[in-house]
Amino acid sequence: EEAVQIGLLYEVYGFMLTETQRALCEAYYYDDLSLSEIAEWREISKQAVSTQLSRAVEKMTYFETHLGILESEQCAKDALPILEQAIRTLPADEASCARQALTRLSAALSRTRDTREDSALLR
Repeated sequence: EEAVQIGLLYEVYGFMLTETQRALCEAYYYDDLSLSEIAEWREISKQAVSTQLSRAVEKMTYFETHLGILESEQCAKDALPILEQAIRTLPADEASCARQALTRLSAALSRTRDTREDSALLR
């Protein structure tokens, strides 16, 4: 559960970390390397790896606490099915307009994730 949350934080805020912090997060959380393996690979101490990972998680948590992007994104995604259900009760002309707005919202939510992934590829 904690690793999943950190992965989500990384998807949103990873670009704000230092290059070293990104490399360590990816090795630890995505590649599932141990602290010792990362320390050997990076030629640094195991304590340095642990410290950098802690700082990275702390920084991403700070950003989420103050910006709330993940929380807002989740609230919007949770609202989509509720809005879809509500649209079904509208008259046809109003429903059409509402469906278009809902489609734009859904597409925008998808693009925010894609944009973050694209920016990661540009580094």
